[in-house]
Amino acid sequence: MHHPGIGSFVFSAGALAFFSVFAAAPALAQHDHSLIQAGRDESGMLHMHTHDAMPFEVMPSVFAGIDGFATAEVAFESLSADHPAIGLFMLDEASDLRAVLVAQDHGIQVFGGGPDPLPIGGEVYLGHPFFHVMPVYNIYDGKVGDEFSMWFKFTDVSGMYSESEPFELRFVAVPAPATASVMMMLGLAGMRRRRV
Repeated sequence: MHHPGIGSFVFSAGALAFFSVFAAAPALAQHDHSLIQAGRDESGMLHMHTHDAMPFEVMPSVFAGIDGFATAEVAFESLSADHPAIGLFMLDEASDLRAVLVAQDHGIQVFGGGPDPLPIGGEVYLGHPFFHVMPVYNIYDGKVGDEFSMWFKFTDVSGMYSESEPFELRFVAVPAPATASVMMMLGLAGMRRRRV
């Protein structure tokens, strides 16, 4: 089965525009988006780790063919350094990981490298470390302020590591920055009128 290479984009038939980025160099760890990191403990069990606060913000979709709210700014990444203080360590380069979709709220879905959203039990291909993969998360049935959850687990098809416990990712629909600025200005204008 073919998987995209470094920095490649995946497009479905038609105009559906989503992408998955598979990075093979630690240089791509320089980022301005959220990271869901995969590591392992001393017993060889996989674990999720993140420094980023949830819920992750999802703005109105800019992807052709994807309605509602959508983001590709929450990436799956392998740990690039050991963290013995919290018992997490880098993955062996021979491991071969997947992020398996365990459950999701109604109203949210994820595109993990194919033209259709992942079904429950579907996999986001992560591959051999170092990886940096950016699925597209889509809130298709919600309004600004609504929150949604998805649950994943990491598995290693090489058999080197045991699978992780399911972990939750939380998302919230937010307005586009310009819309938020207009709403703020309208709110301030209303406050000024009330003071007069």
